[in-house]
Amino acid sequence: MQRHPQMNSPEGKQPLTRHTRIDTKLHKALKILAAERGVSMVRVINDLLSQNLETTKSEMAQSDK
Repeated sequence: MQRHPQMNSPEGKQPLTRHTRIDTKLHKALKILAAERGVSMVRVINDLLSQNLETTKSEMAQSDK
């Protein structure tokens, strides 16, 4: 299974797409957050996702009223 067929280009380098740039910036931001908190990037991602889930739950509860 090839997820990135463009990596097999003659130069052997993946062309920089808009998504690649966003992914790179996101990765750098997660790395910085993890370093500041002294935890792994996975922990930072889990914390952010759980915060988002709690926000969504509270927004849904408010809209039900």
